[in-house]
Amino acid sequence: MIRHNPYSFIFYRYFDYSILNNVMYLRRSGKKTGESFNDVIIMADTETSKEVPGTVCKNYVVAWTISIRAFDMNIVTLYGTKPSEMVQAVNDIVMHMSGDKTVFYWHNMSYDWVFMRKFFLAAWGTPEHQLNVKPHYPIVIEFANGIILKDSLILAQRSLDKWAKDMNVSHQKAVGFWDYDKRRTQNDGRFSPNEKTYIEHDTLAGVECIQKTLDALGKKIYSIPYTATGIPRENVQKLAKAAGWRQRFLKIVPSFEIQKILELVFHGGYTHNNRHFIEQIVEEIVQAFDEASAYPYAMLAYKFPMERFSPLGEPCKPEFILENAEDYAYIFKLILVKPRLKSDRIPMPALQKSKAVRTVNIVEDNGRILCAEYVEIYLNEIDLEVIMQQYDFDAAACTDVYFSYKDYLPRWFTDYVYQCFVDKTKLKGGDPVDYSIAKAKLNSL
Repeated sequence: MIRHNPYSFIFYRYFDYSILNNVMYLRRSGKKTGESFNDVIIMADTETSKEVPGTVCKNYVVAWTISIRAFDMNIVTLYGTKPSEMVQAVNDIVMHMSGDKTVFYWHNMSYDWVFMRKFFLAAWGTPEHQLNVKPHYPIVIEFANGIILKDSLILAQRSLDKWAKDMNVSHQKAVGFWDYDKRRTQNDGRFSPNEKTYIEHDTLAGVECIQKTLDALGKKIYSIPYTATGIPRENVQKLAKAAGWRQRFLKIVPSFEIQKILELVFHGGYTHNNRHFIEQIVEEIVQAFDEASAYPYAMLAYKFPMERFSPLGEPCKPEFILENAEDYAYIFKLILVKPRLKSDRIPMPALQKSKAVRTVNIVEDNGRILCAEYVEIYLNEIDLEVIMQQYDFDAAACTDVYFSYKDYLPRWFTDYVYQCFVDKTKLKGGDPVDYSIAKAKLNSL
């Protein structure tokens, strides 16, 4: 392959697809279906035009690439300008390989899917299988013709630029080589050398990162996990089984109704800026301190709900929950009448407009509630403590209250967390791939 078909970056119509006849296939071990997977790593990507509000210039695909890697080497990167051309290229790729199924990775597939879906659906029909983690965030889409689309962002848990650097791959993302403010059409036809390098490296870096991930995990294209949490899942399952924790898990796992409340309770991290210091430069020394592996520490040091949530049966005051927060975890709806910040100097207000289920006359700063006539929001006891420190109000009540006894996580799990922390720490400064995988495993726990 190296001698007769050296790697090329080529317009999709000019590629000799018969080269792909050499790609071998793998059968999924332990499965009775007999289905085979083409032993090839493929990454696809699109670039879109600049949308100009108030004009006919809308977002649409103006460039796409598909990189193909097999036999531990890059085979080709195909490119084109139109979605219909991409469909044709994918069909030609699949037609020249003998396996039943072919995996195509996309980094942040939910974005590309918006632009490509109507073309894919028109060509291949309704997907036979689709897995989403959010309503508009598919991570796996499988069609009847064996084409499987997968998202690599949820596996890597970082940008392509960061992933390529962490994995120390040969082709890095060509940051700055593509002008996103340039107005483009699908008929422009020609790309500058920098633009070609940009679109080529996007997918080349992707296939090389997938290759290193497969090698480090000892996985095949059909067995690589969908997400980063899938990396340590097998080990955790084995430890749980040995400890007889299946039955304990079934006693803890929430009902559907409680799961929906838990999703309402879940809030993102605090990443808010101080509204009083916008576009200002503070000319003084600023020191920053980083806590090493805060998530693993929290799993080892703190207590968590360790039984199924039960209804309290009646509304209660916030003080009742805070008084019992040491021994019990709570999920509930907090009702506040005329909440307002205790001090205008508080930089990160805790009440989030996006998470509130009902509000009246709110005053907000970039999504954070400064004051309001009325707010309803689902919380837990940790959120409540912060809110009580930050806000005054005329009245407050907690309804739909559920509680669970708190205890430390099981020792078989915390020992594994600590071992993963030790492994990551020992690898720091060493092999970048092993360290990246070890870090991803630890953070996924």
